[in-house]
Amino acid sequence: MMRKTFRFLFFFLFILAVASFAQTVYPVAAGPDAISAAYQAAAAGDILELVTSGGAYTESAALEITAGKAITIRAAAGIAAPVWRCDASPFMTVSGTLIMEGLTLDGQEAGKRAINTSGSAGYSIKIVNSTLQGFEYMIYGSSSSALDSLVIVNSLFKKAANRALYFPAGTIDPGVVKRLSIRNSTFMEMKKTEPSIYFYSKASPSVSPRLELDHVTFYNCQRIRTNSGVTDVSISNTLFATDGTISGGQSFNLYGGTVENTLVFNAPVSGTGATYTGFLDNVDPLFTAAATGDLTLLEGTPAFHAGTDGKTLGDPRWWPRLSGRIYVAAGRDQISAAVAAANPGDIIELTSDGGLYVESTTVVIDKPLTIQPSETSVHAPVWTSDDGGYLIRTQAGLTLTGVNLDGGKGALLAAGGIATDSSGYNLFLTDCELANLGGESSTTGHAIYDGLYEGEVDSLVISGCYFTRIAREGIYLGGRTAPQIGTVKYFHLVNSTMAKIGDDAVYIRDHDGNLATPGPVYLIDHCTFYDAFDSYGLLAHYIDNALIKNTIAAASTVKGTAFYLYGDNSIVKNSIYFNLKTNLHTGKSENMLSVDPLFVDPESGNFMLYSNSPAVNAGDDGSTIGDPRWGVSTQKSNELQLVKGPASMSPTTTSVRIVWETLENDPPASIVEYGLTPELGTIVTGPEGWLIAGEGIMHEVILTGLQPFTSYYYRVGNGTDIGVEINQAKTAPEHGTPFRLMTMSDIHENHYSLWQGIARRAPQDSIDLTVFIGDFVNDGSVRDEWNGGFFTPGKPLLDNITVISSVGNHETAFGPSTYYDYFSLPTHPENGETPEAYYSMDYGDVKIIAINSNGDDYSPSYLAGSLQLAWLEEEIKNADNKWIFIFSHTNVLSTAYHGQWSATEKENLLPLYEKYAAQGKRIIAFAGDDHSFEHLYKAGVNYVRPGCANLSLYDTDLNLVDKPYSMFYSKQPGFSTLDVSNNGDLITLSARDTTGAIFYSATFTTSSTPPPTIYISEPDGIEDSSSDLYRLRWVDSDPDDDAKINLYYTADVNSPGELIAENISEDDSLNYFDWDVSRVTPGSYYVYALIRDTQNPPVKRFSRGKISVIADVVAPPAVTSLTGTLLSRTKLQINWQNPTDPLHVEVPLATFETGIEGFVGENDGTATGSLETVPGAEGHGNALRINYAITVAWDQYGGVLSLPGFPNISSTPYLDFWYRGDGSNRALRLIAEQDNDRNGKNDDWWYSESLNLTSKEWKHAVLDLRLFSALTWHANMDRSFDLENMARLDFIIPSSDAGSGFAEIDDIKLTGEISPAPDFQGVIVLRRTDRFPASISDGDVVYQGPAESCVDSTAVLYQNNYYAAFAYDEVPNYSPLGATSIWLYTLPTGVEAEQANTLPVQFELKQNYPNPFNPQTTITYALPKESQVRIVVYNALGQEMAVLVDQKMRAGYHTIDLNGASWSGGVYFYKIQADHFTSLRKMILLK
Repeated sequence: MMRKTFRFLFFFLFILAVASFAQTVYPVAAGPDAISAAYQAAAAGDILELVTSGGAYTESAALEITAGKAITIRAAAGIAAPVWRCDASPFMTVSGTLIMEGLTLDGQEAGKRAINTSGSAGYSIKIVNSTLQGFEYMIYGSSSSALDSLVIVNSLFKKAANRALYFPAGTIDPGVVKRLSIRNSTFMEMKKTEPSIYFYSKASPSVSPRLELDHVTFYNCQRIRTNSGVTDVSISNTLFATDGTISGGQSFNLYGGTVENTLVFNAPVSGTGATYTGFLDNVDPLFTAAATGDLTLLEGTPAFHAGTDGKTLGDPRWWPRLSGRIYVAAGRDQISAAVAAANPGDIIELTSDGGLYVESTTVVIDKPLTIQPSETSVHAPVWTSDDGGYLIRTQAGLTLTGVNLDGGKGALLAAGGIATDSSGYNLFLTDCELANLGGESSTTGHAIYDGLYEGEVDSLVISGCYFTRIAREGIYLGGRTAPQIGTVKYFHLVNSTMAKIGDDAVYIRDHDGNLATPGPVYLIDHCTFYDAFDSYGLLAHYIDNALIKNTIAAASTVKGTAFYLYGDNSIVKNSIYFNLKTNLHTGKSENMLSVDPLFVDPESGNFMLYSNSPAVNAGDDGSTIGDPRWGVSTQKSNELQLVKGPASMSPTTTSVRIVWETLENDPPASIVEYGLTPELGTIVTGPEGWLIAGEGIMHEVILTGLQPFTSYYYRVGNGTDIGVEINQAKTAPEHGTPFRLMTMSDIHENHYSLWQGIARRAPQDSIDLTVFIGDFVNDGSVRDEWNGGFFTPGKPLLDNITVISSVGNHETAFGPSTYYDYFSLPTHPENGETPEAYYSMDYGDVKIIAINSNGDDYSPSYLAGSLQLAWLEEEIKNADNKWIFIFSHTNVLSTAYHGQWSATEKENLLPLYEKYAAQGKRIIAFAGDDHSFEHLYKAGVNYVRPGCANLSLYDTDLNLVDKPYSMFYSKQPGFSTLDVSNNGDLITLSARDTTGAIFYSATFTTSSTPPPTIYISEPDGIEDSSSDLYRLRWVDSDPDDDAKINLYYTADVNSPGELIAENISEDDSLNYFDWDVSRVTPGSYYVYALIRDTQNPPVKRFSRGKISVIADVVAPPAVTSLTGTLLSRTKLQINWQNPTDPLHVEVPLATFETGIEGFVGENDGTATGSLETVPGAEGHGNALRINYAITVAWDQYGGVLSLPGFPNISSTPYLDFWYRGDGSNRALRLIAEQDNDRNGKNDDWWYSESLNLTSKEWKHAVLDLRLFSALTWHANMDRSFDLENMARLDFIIPSSDAGSGFAEIDDIKLTGEISPAPDFQGVIVLRRTDRFPASISDGDVVYQGPAESCVDSTAVLYQNNYYAAFAYDEVPNYSPLGATSIWLYTLPTGVEAEQANTLPVQFELKQNYPNPFNPQTTITYALPKESQVRIVVYNALGQEMAVLVDQKMRAGYHTIDLNGASWSGGVYFYKIQADHFTSLRKMILLK
């Protein structure tokens, strides 16, 4: 304990010295008078460092250390002691404070004196690791001198011709030296007739001088002599021996005090008054070879472990060389040699105090060892290497104590400190320093690293250590995938400091990546971290129960994360972080502050805390937070300690609000001093701040009576302390004043420091007001995220630019929001809802409206009938400003990710905006949420997403529904500025990247009409091919509704296109055109639209994809039922059925005859289950059984089937399958997932729960997918089901209570009806008398057209009449000859003809011809008898359009001509009722 206590004391004294004055180190090379010259150049407190190893420093005259010019003279680390000689005597006269370390003062036995203490008062001398030899007097004073203290540590005094230390009785109370302290030192071979130490007091002193000796060895020295005034004496653990040749030799001549556990040999004591305990009188200490100067004690020495501290008596450097311990002096490859020679469990003791141990290469620790310095060491030994690798590679346990691993002392910079190898051992580091470790690769630059050799240590325990100037991580244990626990089982870091770490301080992962395994034990306690936070800071990843407490994490500039926890029950408590953010994920915090810890001088490495630091006494045990070795200064920082701010907010033309937060225990008074210049001058006292428990006191002061659009300087205070920084605020402009507004969104805790960068440059851009659009942090219910994520990195902007904001969903979605505590905003009229959730304010010619469209439990509703929506409409309606800016976090229009779920905004906000835009209101709606920039325009309203401070960016074209309105999109972070002209008639939008460079610009005026827009949605490049009709689709917008559209096609976007259609009205709601491509040359074509109005240049827009036009070589199917009836002697009526009746089609999805056939089991929550095949219904083979086990209400399990390629199932809209249940009352939820917005993802979901599992018998289900409902808990883009882009079918078993069971499904298919020949044009009927016509040119043409009957009036009497009918399309392609399309009839004689039946044999309603038609067509029907006939036409909604016949008609064939010129294009139905006969047919009117 003595060694550690002393090291700490020295460390503490050193820090106090650093805190008191700046020090300059002067390197001094050997040479004549070099030391005195350096001293003359130095200032008080400087260090003269002698850099020549073993060099001869010869002075011609005594060096005078003067009062008021304290100096340290020391040897450079790791060198042999420089030798100081002098031609004069004494070598030094000292009247000012002196520290001397690592030197040899050599008097060369020439009767010279070494150090004369000549000062009168107030100075001290400290001799450390030094040798004084060959002098008459080594250190001495005169009766008129007065030295406060002389401290001698680890030093050797040898061969004094008179006295080693001589301090006679003086004239100054209490004596020449007030305190003489000697530890771990040796006095040998002194003058045999004079006391080696002569220590007298002034006669009758008021108090006794202090004499301390501990672990000192005297050999062949005369006594230690005091006078009667010296009674405050403490001698312990000391050894005093002679060889018996000392004349009248004595050991101690004392008059008071204590002598404890001390051995004397051949040196009796004298004097009276001292108390002796544990005294070994006249006992041979058993030196190894004292006659030759080797005072090493033999193993059997009676001094062994005889001390008051349980240690050996005398100077520790002479202690016995024990077995199991290897003693190593500084030098090259000394440590590796000792390791090779050691046995497991040995201790390697580095004996050279501050010595430099240089290794040629990495030292491999292949057996359990302890490596430590000698007990007497004041300065830690330095371990370095020449090869540029890691210093240490551990393959077995290592305890490393009091050693500095310095990678910068060798020939090449060391790549790292300790690389762990192998597994199953412990690594303990105590009182060590790891410094200057670097390298270029990812495996270098770590102080402790597991990735190079994939080591897995059981324990890593670090105490009292200092890591600094490390290129990458301080501790990195996560470099490989290790089973279960990771690469360390127990991690404990306490009472330590890390500073100037290139990447992160601590990176520890349970690298199996399994949340089910708890990870290692992880504890950080009472540590200080500074500039060690590139990304993660202190990382505990996939580690449960991690604990960080009583710790300071601070950075000189805003950068990185302080604490990054990812594991259950992990916590940071009683800790401070500054200029950093936190990322606690599943962890939590307790008593955590984001505030300046108030280090005294961190950039110089002094982490002592000012007395008013918030860390003082803030630990969970009442102690001070941070590494306790730094201590607390008696001085106080004179700065007001701010937790947040200050910031200026919510300006009017005559006022502005100032907001800030101070420490919880500070006075609550709120004071602002402000003025038009930095000299300020006016003081305002506002209401006392309000307490945020566990964090601080929030203050708000409203400055009133200000001038419009004027900058004011201000600073804040609390009545006791005043802020040292001068900040700026600006009032709002009046109407007609030009200004610049900056806006942005989605800062998300300073993601990748983008917000920090924007905030730094913003004051350079002449910004008058900044408007934030929400998502400042990731979880607004957590206070710890605000400082590191927003306020601290945003300080340059918040200090100088006035701000307002709208609230984002990340502020409100996770619980009661802390957002409203930190922002002072205008309010809406009192209505019971959060006052600052939505508001409006005037700013120049702009009405600014901020709304809350987050739609969560902690946000007000904006749905129809809500208070907020009603308020919003009133604000818009009553605004008399030239412009209305509406800020809401979520988007009304967006082609990016969140646009897919903007149906609610479109339903409630879009109509409102467009309503008032149509009435002349100029509205620009700003939003965030989708991390990107986008400018959209629709129906008189501009929509701007101004950019974000976030690198989690979203692609465009994820929501193609809004693509028609997108003017410009950029996937990059940034912000936007809006410059409003002096009369408010012109606004310039400038989209900027994070450097402020403009990448897009748009202007809005009060006089111009925006151009029309159009977006072609089909063809989109997905399954776009046709040989007949192809439906072109688009979306358009025109404020004036007077635009016309021309459509073109082209194979090359750089070439003019061919016209498809022209002068289509933009106001037409159909937005499609059926293009007949049958006569287009086969190939691949773009389609483009040219839309033009009467005011703007035409706008040209190409389709996203091409259409493939395929040559039509497929003929329609053959006609059927070709037959005829004799009407008269030479007249035949020919009848047939055209190939136009719909055909039933089926698309099998799964029969389960070969397994589960693409189905996958899927669970939600804790539900489990499985899929298996089981026997199906009778005659159906196998079925799929879905086994489910639900443990928590509303969890679910089911089987899902993905449909590759997003198929179009418009022609098969019926889901047909068999099912049976387990007898429970649970539902079978069917979910149809589809890609309604054409972004390639199944993001719109529709469902039905009309079936349940009650029946254990097989049932048949046919469900119309078009009737499925929107899945309300999965927000859809649209309100209607689109069958063109199906993605997946889900068969789900949900449950409101726990339970298990099964559902079985079988023979799943999609069914519907299709037209057998959509391009059917008509029929050609031919006749021959010798055989059936083989082709259309092989016979006489009897009829050509679309009807299903004709009359042949030229039939040949008494001959066979062979008829053949060929169906054809528009190419034309002709159907082949078939058995159903031929008919043979022999014309009878006249009598036979008279007797022939000339009437139809049955009722029949023929297909109209032509079909499709525009605008005329003919309908034919047959009556076998006179009947009451009614024929009615209906539209697709079942509404009656026309009654064509409603009367009694004679038997026979009848035709009706229909003209649909006044009807809209589309599908219609016509229906006949004749007696008991009813028939319905479909026809299509093209427009």
